[in-house]
Amino acid sequence: MPHYTEALHAIDNDDEIKQIKKVNNSIGKYNNKDIYKNTGQYGVYYTHNKTNYRIPPFISENKIDFELVKNYIIYKNEMKQKYSNKSTSQSLESD
Repeated sequence: MPHYTEALHAIDNDDEIKQIKKVNNSIGKYNNKDIYKNTGQYGVYYTHNKTNYRIPPFISENKIDFELVKNYIIYKNEMKQKYSNKSTSQSLESD
């Protein structure tokens, strides 16, 4: 049975590993914020500015690079802005 201090040391090591992984999975910067590559339950996804982006599965993993991810983030943000403004203007017109 491990001693109490050994268990605490193992917990500290896990935290250190998480910090190291977080630093090492950055693929580049966009708007002065890092883009991180992560692997989750449903596969690979990218995080930028606390928002997760999943690249469509029809794009092979070896084709994904920083430029593709950056352009995908820009595209998703533009579409989000375009359609969120459109839905609010439509609701105002219907009133």
